[in-house]
Amino acid sequence: MYNKSGDKMKFLITGFEPFSRNETNPSGDILKDLKSENIETLLLPVSYLRVRDLLEAKIKEVKPDIVISLGLANKRAYLSLELCAINYQRASITDNDNNLITGKLIKPNGKEAYFTSLNLNDLLKVLAVSNIKADISTSAGSYVCNTVYYNLLELQEKYNYKGLFIHLPSYDNLSYNDEVKALLEIIKYLNN
Repeated sequence: MYNKSGDKMKFLITGFEPFSRNETNPSGDILKDLKSENIETLLLPVSYLRVRDLLEAKIKEVKPDIVISLGLANKRAYLSLELCAINYQRASITDNDNNLITGKLIKPNGKEAYFTSLNLNDLLKVLAVSNIKADISTSAGSYVCNTVYYNLLELQEKYNYKGLFIHLPSYDNLSYNDEVKALLEIIKYLNN
C-alpha cells in the first residue's frame, strides 16, 4: 500500500532489550522477524533518559508513516493494544541504567496524556480472525514503556506519522510464532 505521497508505506517497529529479572524480552526478540523492505526496526534500551533521543533520531532517519512500539507485560495473558500514554513515571524497579523513579512527570508542562489515533477496535477484529487473544488496555503503565509511548505520541505531531504501543505477554501465554503472526497481521491491515 502507498501513503498520501504515492510512496510505499513505511513502518518503524521498536522493541526493548531484556530488563530486571527477564532474561529475554519478546518485544526485542521478534524484531528480527519483522524487518523487511518497508519495515525498519529499533531495539531500545530500557532507559528513561535515553529512549526519546534514540527514538527521535530513528524517526528522522526512517520518516515512517506508522510507528509501533512493543513492550513486555509479563503478567498479562494476551496482547494489549494501548489506548493512551500518561505524563508520569513511577516504578518499583530500576531501569537498566539503575535509575529508580518513584513519581515524576515525563515532560514538565506537557500534556497530561496522549491517545493513539488508530482504531483499536478494528485491530482487535483483525487479531480475532487470526485467533490471537488481544484486548484494549487503557494504561501503558508508568515504567519505561509508558515513557516511550508518551514520547512517540508527542513526536507524531512534529513528524506526521501514526503511533501505537502494544504490550506483548510472556512466551508462557503467547508463543513466539503467534506474537510474530499478530504483528504481521496488524502491519498488513494498516498497510491497506
